[in-house]
Amino acid sequence: MTKRIFLAIAALCLALPLALSPANAQTQRMWVSSAGDDDNGCTRAAPCLTFQEAHDKAQTGGTINCADAGGFGGVDITKSITIDCSGTYGSVLVNDIVINGPGSIVNLHNITLICATAGSSFTRALDYVQAPG
Repeated sequence: MTKRIFLAIAALCLALPLALSPANAQTQRMWVSSAGDDDNGCTRAAPCLTFQEAHDKAQTGGTINCADAGGFGGVDITKSITIDCSGTYGSVLVNDIVINGPGSIVNLHNITLICATAGSSFTRALDYVQAPG
């Protein structure tokens, strides 16, 4: 009986670390910065440079925040995600945001769209939500 209890405890001790390990390496909150690098992990301390890299590293349903002002490049959105540049100036060219995630929920907050055509340009702050459907 004592041997069975010992084996049960030993098996539990071996299995417990596996059960507590993260399911995947992606995180909920990603960061971009004008001084970032896409080789970084997109953390607050080591932000990425582009929305696309942060999108690719984020979990479905995650958030990308802007650490400072900048143009963070286009993004092909293929999953539910929020991009929020509240408190700073995050911009992207108007044609550079593509939402291609059927059934995804996409939230874009405080993003400035820049449109330049035939000698004219305008800037518009964007607050957008796409519901599935």
